[in-house]
Amino acid sequence: MKSIYKVMSAAVLASCLLGGAAWGTAYAAQAQATKSVSGTVTQQDISLRISKATYDGNVVQLEVERNGKGLVGGMTDWKWDDQKQESVQEKGAITSLELFINGISANAYGGSKLWERPNVTWQAGSSPDKALITMADATYLGDKASLKVLPDNFKLTAKITLKGVNKPYTLNVPVQKNAGTVKKLNPNITKKSGKTSITFKKANVTSHSARLQLIVTGVDANTTMLYDFFDDQGRKIEQLSGGRGTDENGAKGVMYHDIFLDMQGKNIKSITIKPAKPVFEEPGATSGAFKVDDQGEVVMEYLKDLEMTAKIK
Repeated sequence: MKSIYKVMSAAVLASCLLGGAAWGTAYAAQAQATKSVSGTVTQQDISLRISKATYDGNVVQLEVERNGKGLVGGMTDWKWDDQKQESVQEKGAITSLELFINGISANAYGGSKLWERPNVTWQAGSSPDKALITMADATYLGDKASLKVLPDNFKLTAKITLKGVNKPYTLNVPVQKNAGTVKKLNPNITKKSGKTSITFKKANVTSHSARLQLIVTGVDANTTMLYDFFDDQGRKIEQLSGGRGTDENGAKGVMYHDIFLDMQGKNIKSITIKPAKPVFEEPGATSGAFKVDDQGEVVMEYLKDLEMTAKIK
């Protein structure tokens, strides 16, 4: 299935691209899994269960497994119908999801505004019958102490609706923070190019993930800014789902980016951030479909003046 990219506002697109279900990377589910997972719930001959749950202090990740006969396509699959101008899904695909923290909806935990509440996304798992759900609090979407962190341990409830199933599934799982060794970085590096300024403010690094805060100013509302990340050997570091960006927690025109990188099984000494602008299919366009390469990756134009590197001590 060919990925379709459409440009909305810079704030909305940044949120989607940094952590939306369609753009997340595949999850290596072995790290720090809890032993206690949810029981199986069956409805209309389709079963769901949470098979793994992790929380390293940066991001909560749940692996959900589906079991049923005659299912076509994966749990997160969708395709674009040009005639209807809408996305369509097969039976058994996730159509909606809501997470609860000790009974409080993630949509209200910490506040009702985007920059106050946890971000919840889902993406493809390691097989068509698996999906990865991620949740992260809003503490990197600004510098206000009032932003609410997730508890170290809590009961997580997932209400998941599948295409073709009348009622949502309710799955419960205990979540316990298992951060291991944590490295807190405060690089506070700023790079400027013209009116654009990017500050790599801080990072929280575990053996599972790295959480980065970027603060961006001077980017036009019609300009799309993307980011790639590389280690000290020049290897690309894949992004985990869960990141987002918003300008609702600061002065107008200030964008906070909350980004998660996959650190599993890696011995990384530094992180290099390479900001970029996407290349559009139509030359000279500022909206529409992105140009993609043979592997389906967005073609990017790196902005060398805004590149920065921080050591992981």
